Amino acid sequence: MVIDDYRDFRDWLRMSGSDRALYAATKKTLSQQQWSDLNYYAEAKSAVVQLVLGRARDWRATRPA
Repeated sequence: MVIDDYRDFRDWLRMSGSDRALYAATKKTLSQQQWSDLNYYAEAKSAVVQLVLGRARDWRATRPA
């Protein structure tokens, strides 16, 4: 991800209650597991991150410059 993606992800989560809840629930569920490597945790949440990031990018594309 590039810096704009991080910002858009953050800003989108601030705006979208449903995606914020999805991301929080995913992290909460994953936090209940034991991870021998934090990279596995990051990988486990990557599908949700990509889904939310896609929505954030769509949102960014519709914003005035």
